[in-house]
Amino acid sequence: ISRRLSSLLITALVTGLLVLVVVLLVPRLVGQLEVLVQRFLTGIGDLRTWVAGTPLLDDFENSGLLSREDIVDQINALLQGQSGRIASGLPAIIQGLADSLDSLLGAITVITIMPVVLFYTLKDYRVITHDYLINASQIVGSYLRGQLLVCAIAGFNVSLFLSPLIFDVPLWLLIGLFAGIANLVPNLGAILSMVVGVAITLIFGDPWLMDTVAVVAVLMGQGFLEQSVLTPNIMSHQVGLHPVLVMLSLFVFGYFMGAFGALIAVPATALIMTIYKSYRKDLTLDLSAYGTPASDPQAQREA
Repeated sequence: ISRRLSSLLITALVTGLLVLVVVLLVPRLVGQLEVLVQRFLTGIGDLRTWVAGTPLLDDFENSGLLSREDIVDQINALLQGQSGRIASGLPAIIQGLADSLDSLLGAITVITIMPVVLFYTLKDYRVITHDYLINASQIVGSYLRGQLLVCAIAGFNVSLFLSPLIFDVPLWLLIGLFAGIANLVPNLGAILSMVVGVAITLIFGDPWLMDTVAVVAVLMGQGFLEQSVLTPNIMSHQVGLHPVLVMLSLFVFGYFMGAFGALIAVPATALIMTIYKSYRKDLTLDLSAYGTPASDPQAQREA
């Protein structure tokens, strides 16, 4: 098979897989968003029923501190206002998700072709500029591809373990998708994923305690797997750094610069190492070009 035909087959296969993922997962994700909105509105209605019938407010109502009817009226007003707002905004939310998916696919395409475009754009420049900029573009592109791969694995793992196949947590796909996207920001993304996952299980879990424990355990396990196995090995393969150096760079940059430091740690370290290696190569002298040093006793004996 020729290289052109094999490239065409691989491109068609990858495109087909992406289309299949979108067709299978997007309707389920939209359905879970609708369930989330419906459960929110139902929760407000349950709160209204509880306020209208609970005996806990009898003493306060009898003493004149509050009026049960006023509370119910305020809840009704809130329910009517929010239901209309959510109903009108739901199409915009769905459209926003579709636009975000298009943007993500576009970003992946740009990241894939960026090193090639920069290579052919800069190949006629001076040699030193060409080498540095090409290396920089390849490092940044490789880092972004590696980070997207880590995010995809994280989202898949979280969704798999929270799905009905294992723990059966409500809105499992929504939690997994959010965990994968939030992983684009190291450290901070893990915290946001934990907060969102726990909030969803506290509201929609049945029983909420077991679902919350499952979400916390899965996210903590994924975080440990990511920090100790996925990120060091994937990034070392992508940018050519040793896994230990990747872990040290994440620790040092994250300690001194926070979330932003953790985000730029790997590409910055790779750029520094590239500049150092190039600088060291430029300063290395080829002694064979100048003949054998006179101080070499073996050479003097042979002469």
